[in-house]
Amino acid sequence: MTIACALTPREAPAGFIAPLFWQYGEPPEVLREEMQKMRSAGIRQCIVESRPDYSVPLEARRFLDYAGPEWWAIMDTILDEAERLGMKIWIGDDVVFPSGYAAGRIRDRYPTC
Repeated sequence: MTIACALTPREAPAGFIAPLFWQYGEPPEVLREEMQKMRSAGIRQCIVESRPDYSVPLEARRFLDYAGPEWWAIMDTILDEAERLGMKIWIGDDVVFPSGYAAGRIRDRYPTC
């Protein structure tokens, strides 16, 4: 018996697949190239999430300032390219798991909690 998918990725609805697009602080040209690769594979949306560099000590990791100036500069590039490619972007709500961590702001402000 042969089983075939009814839809190819290029025909699939926008919600068919939404990969995580992890951010480590890549330059704009790399971000644009990765988005173009996703779109050429038929992917019409992705979930942007920050991922610090785990190879360095905690205090030196990138994106500990989730939603800070560097983060939004990267998001400007991603959103611009998404608009150009007709893609939807979902933004992960925190700086790595678990959701609700608030990028360490609660821990830093209220260390006794």
